Order: sequence, then structure tokens, then C-alpha cells
Amino acid sequence: MKNCKKCGSEKSLDEFPKSTKNKDGRESRCKSCSASERREKYAQNPEKYRNQTKAWAETNKDKIVEARRKYYYENPERTLELRAASNIRNKESTLARDRAWYAANSEYKIAKVKEWYEKNIDHARSAAKVRSKARYHANPELMSARAKVYRKKNPDGIAAQKRRYKASKLGAEGSHTGKDVQAIFEKQRGLCGNCKKKLFKSGAKKFHVDHVIPLSRGGGNGPDNLQCLCSSCNLRKGAKDPLDWARENGRLL
Repeated sequence: MKNCKKCGSEKSLDEFPKSTKNKDGRESRCKSCSASERREKYAQNPEKYRNQTKAWAETNKDKIVEARRKYYYENPERTLELRAASNIRNKESTLARDRAWYAANSEYKIAKVKEWYEKNIDHARSAAKVRSKARYHANPELMSARAKVYRKKNPDGIAAQKRRYKASKLGAEGSHTGKDVQAIFEKQRGLCGNCKKKLFKSGAKKFHVDHVIPLSRGGGNGPDNLQCLCSSCNLRKGAKDPLDWARENGRLL
């Protein structure tokens, strides 16, 4: 037990802040009195203490990060509760702060997300599926309408997803997006990679995306193994070996 020098109350040692100056390892004033005194001093000159705190934080970033990381791992649920409550209380300022930070660090953020995704791809995909199912069950009509709009606006992206699914079934490596296909289309100047006829971007005669080395023959699903063909050439090529296909079209002896 110990008497507080400010309020005179007798309290247990746990009620006093830690201190290395005193023999008992505790300050002479209890936590309540110490906190009250700090509030009074802060109210008298808040700008001074804000600047002190800011200066200390600038020179001790590593300590702050480590302390927060330690607290999070020891109290994950409590940390998430506090973070959620803070975001609700400060919604506008939080959004403004996050947007400003992202605008100044977009390349760094994208690189870190990509690095994490590549290291945890299975976890990321399973988590995305769980979130997607949860959103759908919460509002199936809205999610169906959004999916319909997305499919209409992003036909190349949907087609890339289907090819990725087929490639994963065959164990093929590599991946591509709708933007990759558009880049290949532009590189070919909108012409068929085999017969050089003009390709159509939509409609019944829309161009086909072909795997140069078929997936069934060990070809990859990356952009380097893709070409844009007219429907006639792609249907004739099928799963033929690229060398056999080239000879058939008179490009090899």
C-alpha cells in the first residue's frame, strides 16, 4: 500500500504509475491524480503538447509501429473493435486521410498488395470467395444486377476469367486479363494473326483469343502465348501444334 502525495488516499501499488526514480518502482502520485494533472496542463497549452507528441512520434516511428503490432497480436479483437468505432466516429476525416495517403503512395501500395497476393494467393482467393458469397446472400438481387452490368461492360474480362478457369483445370501456368487481350489486339493492328483479315471487336464475327501452343499440349495461359484470330482461323486451328499449323498455312517447308 502507498499514500498519494496529492490526494492523500492510501492505495495499492498498482494504482500508481511505474517509475524508475523511486525505490518501490512507483511514482508518488496515483494514476488518477497524475491523469488529472496532465489534463490540466494540456488544457492550458494544448498546442505545446501536440507539438511535443508529434515531434516524439517523428523520432520514434519504429517504436510506435512495434508497440502497435505487439498490442494487435495480443488483443486482435479489441483492436478491430476500436478501429471500427474510430472509423464510424471519424468517417469523413478517415476517408479523406486514406485518399490523401493513397494518392501520395499509390505505387508503393500497389506493389505491397501485389507482393502479399503472390505470397498468399490461395488464402486471398478463398477469402475473396467467402466475402463474395456473404455479399450475395445479404442482397442477391442487387449483386445479380451488378454482375449483369459488369458482364455487359467487361466482356473481355469475363472471357479471360473463363480461360483462366479452363487453364487451371489443365494445370497450365500463367494468367492474363482483358486489358492484356486488348493490348495484343492493338499490337496486331486489329488484324488476324494468321490470315491478316480485319478483326471485329463485337458481334457475331467478334475475334477469338487463341493459345499459340494449345493448353492441351502444355501451353501457358500468359499473354506471351496468346494471339487474336478470326473465328474461321481459330476454328480451323483448334488444338493443332503451332508448327503443324504453320506448315498447313504455307509458312514453313
